Amino acid sequence: MMASKKMAVLSLLTFFLLGTVFGLLLDRSVLRPGPPKFKDRGGPHHKGDFLFDMFTQELGLTPMQQDSLRVMLANLRSEFESAGKQYFERAEEIRKQFGRNFEQILDDKQKEKYREMVAKFEKDRKEFENRQRPPR
Repeated sequence: MMASKKMAVLSLLTFFLLGTVFGLLLDRSVLRPGPPKFKDRGGPHHKGDFLFDMFTQELGLTPMQQDSLRVMLANLRSEFESAGKQYFERAEEIRKQFGRNFEQILDDKQKEKYREMVAKFEKDRKEFENRQRPPR
């Protein structure tokens, strides 16, 4: 009689643990998968570059501007890759330099739209960073 009670309790605990693990996996992978991975957004080795596609679509870049942007993004990638361990220290500087260079190929209307996009990105990034930090 005692062995069957132990077996029942052990079975319930095992079932509960398996259900919890399966529920967490389902939640993280299906219900709330999170942001796309860098490679899925058009990372450095992706043919359909995320930034290129976004800027081209949102700013309505001309073919000549698109050619310039391709070169600029290639340079940006190599700068980030060469930054290596100093990546986080240099990231902001590299981003700002890219922005200055990119604005040089835009017309006034595109510059205005680009600056709005950057402001929204910065706002979203700060909100994200604030959510990630635990309260003190």
